[in-house]
Amino acid sequence: MESSENNQFPRQLREQEAAQVMNVSREKLRSDRSKGTGAPYRRYGRSIRYDEGELLSWMQQQSSAARSSR
Repeated sequence: MESSENNQFPRQLREQEAAQVMNVSREKLRSDRSKGTGAPYRRYGRSIRYDEGELLSWMQQQSSAARSSR
């Protein structure tokens, strides 16, 4: 079996992992999802997953937008 380093599929983060990466609470992620303003995510049945690459890109875009609005 191949190691995760050689895995060609993007890493899918659980809600708690995404919250830690973003330094926010799980409740903040849930609130943003319900408003449609949060990070991109996928729903698999009842599970929510955040693609690590998409999440990091989204965070960088949000940071850039905040800097340019100053």
